[in-house]
Amino acid sequence: KKRLLSREIEGQMNIEAIAETALAVLPEEVSNQPVTDDWKRKFFLGAENICDADLQCLWGKVLAGEVVSPGSYSLRTLEILKHMSKGEAELFRLACNLAFSDGWILRPGHDINVDIEAYGLTYSGILSLRDAGLVHEGDTLSRQYKIPDNVPSIVLMNNALKIQLSGALQSASILPAIP
Repeated sequence: KKRLLSREIEGQMNIEAIAETALAVLPEEVSNQPVTDDWKRKFFLGAENICDADLQCLWGKVLAGEVVSPGSYSLRTLEILKHMSKGEAELFRLACNLAFSDGWILRPGHDINVDIEAYGLTYSGILSLRDAGLVHEGDTLSRQYKIPDNVPSIVLMNNALKIQLSGALQSASILPAIP
């Protein structure tokens, strides 16, 4: 009985910590549309088992995002979050920092084993993110950019950074897209 009571108390404390984070990041105005019952149920069933403060913060932001705009986070996203470790969350943050607006990550050189290490990400890290379902699996790690003769260049966006490619044929090695 004590173990069950202790587990219920810990789960409730986890949910309350996550809810406090959500309240802290919520804007003044949110959607009038309610969050679906299925989403709420699955969210709180997963949230009660999140003990790490950093992961609780992540879960709180997801909850706030769903309240602001219901349907923003799928049930599959909740399932991935439920199984995500703190290390995987950090790797994913690093990958997102390198991602372009279409989700692809530009690799600056020709050797994937060392090219992204300067940014805190490794090829084994990318494989871990694949295993966790956080990046798409793919058969190729490169994408060719062909610039038409009548267009002087193309611009790729990475967060606030613009990368301009010019010339008749440009290729850039790109890692799999982030879903």
